Amino acid sequence: MTAQLRRRPALVSFSGLDGSGKSTQIDNLRSTLTANGLNSELLAFWDNVVVGTRYREGFVHKVYKSEKGIGAPDKPVNRQDKNVRRWYLSVARHGLYLLDAIHLRMVIRRARRSGVDVVIMDRYIYDELANLPLGNKLTRAFILFIQWLVPTPDVAYLLDADVEAARARKPEYPVD
Repeated sequence: MTAQLRRRPALVSFSGLDGSGKSTQIDNLRSTLTANGLNSELLAFWDNVVVGTRYREGFVHKVYKSEKGIGAPDKPVNRQDKNVRRWYLSVARHGLYLLDAIHLRMVIRRARRSGVDVVIMDRYIYDELANLPLGNKLTRAFILFIQWLVPTPDVAYLLDADVEAARARKPEYPVD
């Protein structure tokens, strides 16, 4: 098939609570795609999209005294940065999420040019936008702008999970 006739790769996103099974479902999808002769590229939002990951992570560890790493059911990590809703953090999040959205647009464009059949996102900008004060009119206008800016996934999965079951899998995150 010539490059001119090739359809653009599909964009599939997975969102949900930590511990809801995103990685398991992504692995299942990739196996199915491979079995059907299709190739995919997996992009993790935090690793491949987020701007200034190291600085953002360092900030939460220094300011909120959060432990580093990913916990396990038998060894949770103390994460004190989750669910912090101070006004100045909301303002900072708006700016950071705008940078992330611009970078996401570029990352997806690059991935689509790489010749893969399916680009799979482990988390999407929507997961980040949920951290904003959604009751605020300016925030809702900002979210509409971000939705206009980034590519809309062809298929978007939102995995729901029982909060207690998810916490059992990822105990470092608070139930609320």
